[in-house]
Amino acid sequence: MKTIAPPSTRQRSTLITNLLVALLLVAALPFALAAFQIRQARESLVQQAQQTHLIAARASADRLQARFRGLEQTLAALSGNPQLFDDPASAAAGEVLAGSLLGNSQLAVAVTIFRTQGEDVLVQRARAPDAPELSLDAMSGLPEAARLFRQHEETLLGARRETGRPGLFVAVASRADDVADILNPLELGDSAQLLLLEGRTVWPLSDEPVHLPDSLLAAIAQPQVRAQAIRSDELGALTVGAFARIGESEWSVVSLQPADRAEAAAAEMRRAAWIALAAVVLVVAALGLLAWRRVIEPVRSLLAVHRDFIPGGAEGSDLSQLQQAFTQIKSYQRNREAFKEVFLGRYKLLSTLGQGAMGSVFLAWDPKLKRHVAIKTIHVDAPDDRLQKALARTLENEAVAVANLHHANIVSVFDLVAAGQFGFVVMEYVEGGNLRQIVSRHGSLSPPEVVLIAQSLLKALDAAHRAGLLHLDIKPGNVLVPPEGELRLTDFGVAAWRFEVADLVSRGGLAGTPGFIAPEYVNGAAPTERSDLYSMGKLLVECVTGAAQHLPGARTNDLRRAAQRPVELDARLKRDAPELCAAIEQLCALDPAQRPPNARDALALFAALATDGAAEALAQRATVLIREQSLDVDLTGEATTAPVRAGDTTRKLSLADTLPDADASDVTRPPPGARASAATLPPPVYDPDQTRPPPDA
Repeated sequence: MKTIAPPSTRQRSTLITNLLVALLLVAALPFALAAFQIRQARESLVQQAQQTHLIAARASADRLQARFRGLEQTLAALSGNPQLFDDPASAAAGEVLAGSLLGNSQLAVAVTIFRTQGEDVLVQRARAPDAPELSLDAMSGLPEAARLFRQHEETLLGARRETGRPGLFVAVASRADDVADILNPLELGDSAQLLLLEGRTVWPLSDEPVHLPDSLLAAIAQPQVRAQAIRSDELGALTVGAFARIGESEWSVVSLQPADRAEAAAAEMRRAAWIALAAVVLVVAALGLLAWRRVIEPVRSLLAVHRDFIPGGAEGSDLSQLQQAFTQIKSYQRNREAFKEVFLGRYKLLSTLGQGAMGSVFLAWDPKLKRHVAIKTIHVDAPDDRLQKALARTLENEAVAVANLHHANIVSVFDLVAAGQFGFVVMEYVEGGNLRQIVSRHGSLSPPEVVLIAQSLLKALDAAHRAGLLHLDIKPGNVLVPPEGELRLTDFGVAAWRFEVADLVSRGGLAGTPGFIAPEYVNGAAPTERSDLYSMGKLLVECVTGAAQHLPGARTNDLRRAAQRPVELDARLKRDAPELCAAIEQLCALDPAQRPPNARDALALFAALATDGAAEALAQRATVLIREQSLDVDLTGEATTAPVRAGDTTRKLSLADTLPDADASDVTRPPPGARASAATLPPPVYDPDQTRPPPDA
């Protein structure tokens, strides 16, 4: 046996060094994010402070506006009182003035003034006992809009208005000492200032000089701006604030505060981050020591055993030796299991998914593209060569037709291998279940789910019809519902091109599943795009009601009788989802002329209907279905889950059944252990006497 020298100390330290570096990098990432978050936190605190000041300014402005408006309402009531201006010098007029003071406890003075030849004459005055003595000039000089003014060291709110008699004015003044309290909200803190401005002038409630930022004054100068938060760096330090206008007046409330709190919070967060970084370095060191004892030393012991028992032992660093060891072990295992592998072309067959009357479906692994696929084949034991060739041609025609339909809601065809009487189609593998299984297990689906199903399948039908292809077998069993992604339409086994329809009708028989075949097709007319829309409507009926629509064992007369019965949804459904029910009934109209002319117009019926939560609900139903599929396939379409080895990976695959509907006339029972697939077996072909052979048979 070849003797391998132990690695050098430098090489042996590679694994632990890489591990420590990786731990440090992982630990450093949160702190890099923390540095960014600290900056964002500072910005967030500044924005929060701006919003707080904006709220405070608005609240104070609203309170002051209420005071202004209350005084103006009192003044409006006095100026419009006939007793006051009909005989302003009468005792009744004096009682009106006095009554206004009694009705408003804050009102201090109310006077009537007559202006004649440019001179003001006092007519009557009413004054509260403790009210300041206001001169005639002070009262007659008040504006029409309420404003604050100072008189005898008191803050007053006053206004003047002309009465119904020309030249006769009423002037009132109320106490406004509470303005100082309104402009002192405790929640802003000691460093905040709440100021009252008349235009751009600070109301003189304080003798301290106040600097107003230019950005604030510019905002106040715009009458259309009612309120705005601001920030300013004009004085070398960040200042935040806001202003709010008091009604339509020139008065506004301004709130200002230095943003030192945000700076202090950011500094505190930086200190905490450095402390946490030091703690992380200590934790990484401890983890490195633990990794040395629990990981590095056991790995080296394993490598030593590998060097002793497998020829050509690995050399180099710990990581290099470990990689080489795994490569050698996998190569050894593949050599042991090579004889078990079975391939169909380049595809490795993993398991039988299902069998039907015309062929089988297998789950396979594509080693070139590293993905799972579903392979659909035909039986090679047909009773005669003619039928065998016809089956092969049908399979080939289906593959060619679907391969040209590139659509998210149609199962894709990847490859076609045709060799004489044998052939197979490689299709997309879609994990999940079909609508027939979901409705069988859960009953009726919610209206949003049904709308989403309709929208998805009509998009698929629109793509097929525009390509000139009629599906002719729309039913719940041919609609796949994966736990992720779009719903898929599958099984174009009896599909026909428009130019083939006349030949299809001339040969007799009906392609499709009893219960879903359009009435005009049953009655001998050629199928059209509207025939697919009828089948689509019956599928939606099954989804929205939970009642199966297929007719097992139906004969020609049974189908003709069914073709005369219109679809009627119950009153509860029509009450709960009237638009959805109307759209479904239009698709199921017995007269094809009453159906939409094409899938695109049909899609318009469902385009505006809500699908909120439908995708998540259907995905959840598919997930539940996968979990429940623990039994062998039977005629109801139940399936199994099993671990499957594919290439070098082991994956637990949930195999969904898309065999034809549970009816003895539609499907052949699979053998024991068979599982379902997202690729479907050929659909049933109805004929009153015998199964119709494929085209050109």
